[in-house]
Amino acid sequence: MGCRKLSYYENTTAFREASPLKVVYKNPQVCRKEKPVFREVGETLAQNNGGDNLSLAGLYSHFQIGGGKSLNINMSSVDFGGATQGDLGLTGMNAGDVRAVQLFRASALTTAGLAFGRVNMMANGNNQFSIVSDNSARFDFAPLIDRTASLERNVGNVIGAGINYNIWLMPITPLAPAIPLIFGGPFDVNFNGTTTIPQ
Repeated sequence: MGCRKLSYYENTTAFREASPLKVVYKNPQVCRKEKPVFREVGETLAQNNGGDNLSLAGLYSHFQIGGGKSLNINMSSVDFGGATQGDLGLTGMNAGDVRAVQLFRASALTTAGLAFGRVNMMANGNNQFSIVSDNSARFDFAPLIDRTASLERNVGNVIGAGINYNIWLMPITPLAPAIPLIFGGPFDVNFNGTTTIPQ
């Protein structure tokens, strides 16, 4: 069986999410050149929510040189430290409901907790949740001190700002804080897909 060009519908996310087909190449020299366009007929496509995996290093480097452009994160890569819906205050939500969640409630030492602290989360049914891509998911340190937020959030925010604005590098190179001010800075984060959080 040879490779063929995907139709417009097969290239859409809706088809890929519903399709039981997987990428396989019969003739690697021909098919791998145009990986997104060709696949073996009748095989299954791997499921992917799209975007980068969430990591503090990735967020830091994008803050340094990302030009303020938004960053897409694969929601299934977000670590909640084994927290349950009860730990995060998500119990009793119906599909489509949105609730503000303090990620420090589960564990302050998860990547999501350290990076965002407080976000809006949406229930999608069947224990599936997503982070709403709004101002709560913006990688920004303003306001530095929020009087309505927890002490943990404010302390974490001050430390995070010091790290991301390269204050810690000033003894080595005094111009380090200028890097994110010129080449990067705060940016929006779009969370793609959902993740499972047990009851």
